[in-house]
Amino acid sequence: FTRTAGVWAESAQLAPDALLLPVDFDEYRKYSRLFKAAVRSVAPVVEDRGIDEIYLDLTGVRLPDHDFDADDDPWWRARDVAKALKAAVREATELSCSIAVAPNKLLAKIASDLDKPDGLTILREADVPLRIWPLPVRRINGIGPKAGAKLASLNIKTIAELAAADRALLAEHFGRSYARWLHD
Repeated sequence: FTRTAGVWAESAQLAPDALLLPVDFDEYRKYSRLFKAAVRSVAPVVEDRGIDEIYLDLTGVRLPDHDFDADDDPWWRARDVAKALKAAVREATELSCSIAVAPNKLLAKIASDLDKPDGLTILREADVPLRIWPLPVRRINGIGPKAGAKLASLNIKTIAELAAADRALLAEHFGRSYARWLHD
């Protein structure tokens, strides 16, 4: 819960037996710094997206004990790097983290939620139809409640249905720019 008085009051009404504790943002920031330093010790190219979310480029990341062979499957190498990242975070913070290795940031964001808590998800392009397409459209970062409701009114409930949707129909209801983003 945030410090906002209205949220505290509403929370207390919804769950009168809940124990509401004050937040400690200094402690959150401390652990965020430890988490990010641990990650950078393994994979130095980091895109910071907030207190507990980052994207990594694993291109060229090699573990010291990894035998590198040009024929190695890069997905399995990435899985091993992800395991090393999880171990580094646990050692530095005593916390777990969920990691997804995917072809792009959008898929990584969605996939990182698939196996929480403490998950490690490998999502290859071939896995997308089975693992991602059946999910609700709201799982896509950037589709909020209003867009989700509007899509549902158009009988578009899953990511697969959104991917198959007619661009003209989307443009008619969302405008050209947002429709292009939704379809893509």
